[in-house]
Amino acid sequence: MSQRDPDSNVSVYILVGLLIIVLGAAIPVIAAERTVLDSDHAVETMADEDVSDRTTEAFQEKLREVIREALAEDPSVDQESDPLLTDEEIQGIAETSLTESYVDAELTGQFERTYEYIYGDRDDLALVFDLGEPKQRAIAEAEAVEREARAQRGPGVTNPEAVPDDRLVIGSYLAEEFPSEQNITTGGEPPGEIETAATASGTVGILVWLLPVVAALLLGVLYYLSRSLHRTGEAAGAAFVAAGLLGLLGSVGGGPIVRSLVEGRLTLENPEFASLSDGVVAMVGDLFELMLLLSSVLVIVGVVVLGVVYADERGYFDSLTGGAESSGRREPTDQAQRDGYRESTNRENTGGDRAGYDERGSATAEREYVGADDQSAVGTDQSLDETDQSLGEPDHSSEADELDGYSDDESAAGAVENQTAESQDETAEYDPDQYDEHGFKRDSTEKSDNGDR
Repeated sequence: MSQRDPDSNVSVYILVGLLIIVLGAAIPVIAAERTVLDSDHAVETMADEDVSDRTTEAFQEKLREVIREALAEDPSVDQESDPLLTDEEIQGIAETSLTESYVDAELTGQFERTYEYIYGDRDDLALVFDLGEPKQRAIAEAEAVEREARAQRGPGVTNPEAVPDDRLVIGSYLAEEFPSEQNITTGGEPPGEIETAATASGTVGILVWLLPVVAALLLGVLYYLSRSLHRTGEAAGAAFVAAGLLGLLGSVGGGPIVRSLVEGRLTLENPEFASLSDGVVAMVGDLFELMLLLSSVLVIVGVVVLGVVYADERGYFDSLTGGAESSGRREPTDQAQRDGYRESTNRENTGGDRAGYDERGSATAEREYVGADDQSAVGTDQSLDETDQSLGEPDHSSEADELDGYSDDESAAGAVENQTAESQDETAEYDPDQYDEHGFKRDSTEKSDNGDR
């Protein structure tokens, strides 16, 4: 901005600072809206971390342990003999009754209900994993396998259906020891992280659209104050680079710290859900990775904008745009330079007009001297002196004064032309006997002698 307008300079600096703040705030807001606050992203992240597979394996292992405990407490089986069920049979009971598809569906439902709570679509949330259906299947499958095994061992019973119910121990043990539901978090209550996300969700949903609009408005005000695309580009490029560098610092330096804090504070009541903790930590990691990406994009965009402005100021794009501007010069970006540029242009334009009049006057004088006498030449020189005097001190104080000066110049030029016409009339009466063979004018005596001859 011009040095004569310090208030505008201060306004530009304030706007650039606000633009940096807005862009810096937009980075985590957009990243959060696309990662930790997006239910689809949560489901995808849990799938990438194999949360369902690992949770299924954990519950199957829990079921196998309960079955082994039941068999170990059976008084009818000799401890020194082979186990009533083999490991393959126990594994079959667990895989048949507690499938990965069931666990995946139950976890997906938990995610959906959690994000409904975060978005404000639910008033309460219970983080409880339902095991009632797989438990009933496990009891039924265990009783069928146990009947087959006891029928083969006897004594006296070969038909599995004939095995008395009081001899079956696995089903009743499962009914008592294997849970019908499991709390994911302590008491099934939402942890503090979910409450924080629920509080911030509405604000983030507004800011994710508002911040880009505010940034665009700030750029528009910058252009309004500077009245220069170059100055606006410089300010925008600098703000983009500064905001991007702040985002890089936050994502690189703050990412590991926040991940460790989340991992330490996330309280899970049962070890079977340990994979959920890894999934949540991975989601937080995705948040900072996206922040890193957005920050890098801002830095790159800012550097490109600054590079384009720098190249355009030095005319590197003239070959693409067909040359410089119509005035033959590239307008400086600094306001003080632009003022000097305009003043020099005005001086050149005024000097060019004067040169035009001088050239016209010189041409007139040259025509007058050719074949004219001394008196005619002297008269023309005086007219030119008057013309030069009228052009010698032009007034540049205002546009109106310049127009008046041009009018005076035209009047002076008209006077020269009138005197030239009178000189030409005198030249028309030229008598060759008035001059000798060398071109000098004869006196009256010589003229009389010639006449006598």
